[in-house]
Amino acid sequence: KANKQKLDVAFIDDTTGETLKTVTKDGVSDGSANYNTKNDIDGYKAQHYNIVSDSTNGHDLVFDHNDNVDQHYEVHLSHATHSIDDQTTKSEAIHYVYADGLARQGKVTDDNVQQLSFKRDGYNDEVTGTDHWNAWKPAQQEFASVKSPEIQG
Repeated sequence: KANKQKLDVAFIDDTTGETLKTVTKDGVSDGSANYNTKNDIDGYKAQHYNIVSDSTNGHDLVFDHNDNVDQHYEVHLSHATHSIDDQTTKSEAIHYVYADGLARQGKVTDDNVQQLSFKRDGYNDEVTGTDHWNAWKPAQQEFASVKSPEIQG
């Protein structure tokens, strides 16, 4: 009579460090576990995971002869990602008007308009859908000081 055996396969998310799932099989020495990791791995690939390693090497699992220690296998997964980028432009406009607010022919002087541009990059985690951004470049920028023109009269 063959001895009872047990094995398990843990699916580990290396990005978060969490165990996503553990498959446990019971059987007898030299018996087939009637399991391989292919279907589970295909399911994780459909969820945008990358396979880092599979200690079963994708083989059909068979129970061993060691009654004292259960067989343990691990499949390591990581999150697929893609690069993303963003940019923005901020504007400052100084409009000149007469202090008394009275209308006069022609404008006081041309508006002073300045623009600052910022860029950032990062990546999108395709498993969670979360965007992870790096700092804006340049990190800090200020509009140049403006000396308002003096108008005669």
